[in-house]
Amino acid sequence: AKDDLSEIVGIGEVFTKALYKHGIHTFEHFGNISTEERERLAEEIEGIGEDSMNDFIAQSKKLAKKKK
Repeated sequence: AKDDLSEIVGIGEVFTKALYKHGIHTFEHFGNISTEERERLAEEIEGIGEDSMNDFIAQSKKLAKKKK
């Protein structure tokens, strides 16, 4: 089942589609994203800085905990 990753503040439709394209479908997966996956996303989506990515990942972890 896919989570609605656009619930993460700052993530829009384009980034959500990129996450799904890369096989990232849940808050739990995005919260525990590998370095390799992170680098691939950064290459594909321009303008996503390190601080923003760290914030998105932190939000994902919180949302994953809420789901449990």
